[in-house]
Amino acid sequence: MRYIHIIILCVLVCSCAKDMELATDVYTFRGRVEDFDMRVVLEEGSRDFFEGNLNLKDYEIEFLSKIAVPAIVQDIGHDIPLEITIAQGILESGWGRSELSKKSNNYFGIKDYGGGRSYPTKEYKNGKFVKVNANFAVYLDMYDCMAGRTNWFYGNRRYKKVLGKDYNWRQWSVILQEKGYATDPDYAKKLQGIIKRYELDAYGSWARNHIFDFAD
Repeated sequence: MRYIHIIILCVLVCSCAKDMELATDVYTFRGRVEDFDMRVVLEEGSRDFFEGNLNLKDYEIEFLSKIAVPAIVQDIGHDIPLEITIAQGILESGWGRSELSKKSNNYFGIKDYGGGRSYPTKEYKNGKFVKVNANFAVYLDMYDCMAGRTNWFYGNRRYKKVLGKDYNWRQWSVILQEKGYATDPDYAKKLQGIIKRYELDAYGSWARNHIFDFAD
């Protein structure tokens, strides 16, 4: 897997919060940095990037700062582009302001067919959007949701030939639509539009450059 020499750093980054341990079937976020909190450095740097590059509302900056480091970890550890992760979070959760994200910490519209909690949603059927109720997964926080998203990808046969491959965010947006992540026929276009509008492609370059700086 790419960037092997800094994966350990990213795992540490993800869970520097005191005594935080989030285990899943795929991987565990656990660790602590003794001399400096790399997670905080990346979070503050991310906040500065978004505040300095865009005219964003306060709640949008808060959401981007919250999702940035977990998205970086998924990018480095699982080859899921951070640009697509952040764009999905924005689109699926409405900047973390949807009832699903506020009450269940579910930022990616991940369904739970064996339980979870029921929420109203929209599905595209027979050429139009219709309102339906569906059961969605419940998570502890953003990190737990991110781990659940990774597990969902690994546990879904449709994505087995995609994971671990070096696809860029444009390719991933198309893959998500083709594999049926959402029923919206314009899903890929919407993700790409969010990435360009909020300069997530520029942020991706910034984040990867800074991670390499830490590794040096």
